Amino acid sequence: MLVSHSHRFMYMHIPRTGGSSLTWAFRHVIAGVPEHAKNKELPRSHRGYSWHNAFHLESAVHVLGNDDLAKKLFDQFPDYFTFTFIRNPWDRLMSFVALGNNLRIISHFQFNKVVKHLLKIDRFASNSKILLDSEGNIPVDYVARFENYVDEIHYLAKHLGITDYEIYRIQTSSKEDRNYRDWYDDETKELVAEHYQDDIKNFGYEY
Repeated sequence: MLVSHSHRFMYMHIPRTGGSSLTWAFRHVIAGVPEHAKNKELPRSHRGYSWHNAFHLESAVHVLGNDDLAKKLFDQFPDYFTFTFIRNPWDRLMSFVALGNNLRIISHFQFNKVVKHLLKIDRFASNSKILLDSEGNIPVDYVARFENYVDEIHYLAKHLGITDYEIYRIQTSSKEDRNYRDWYDDETKELVAEHYQDDIKNFGYEY
């Protein structure tokens, strides 16, 4: 969870929705961050997951909408603008698979095998399971879409009054130049639809 007191906002970071890049873009307005962590000249090797703890409150990078910390912050700062990013479940799952598998060399058969295994063990939670509170409501003011990432960042920066920011791609995978529709076979496509039917229902996503 990112919190900015100077710009009065809170951000819920759902995995594989561009949160690392957003954190880097808005890092200079985040509360309680040491100055060295905001350094624009930070070496590229440090621009990865390891620096997240310095920015996220209580080192909690991914907070569920029904977590005690989220409830505490929403109650403590009721007037803050709250937002998150969501992503198409097929695209988001492929991004997760790509973290541990180079899609430039992995076969389509291997990709679909990995996806089926992840679904079987319920390894990767949906946008909805992470975001919704205990009553099934969306607890934030604005739900941005990864599909319109650059436009959303510009909108948020303008809305929050942030003028000094940069959009830098962090934690991107080897699939960034590839379309998720090129990877799923018919069976896996339907399995993903069934597994993430809450996202399809709540946010209108389709293949």
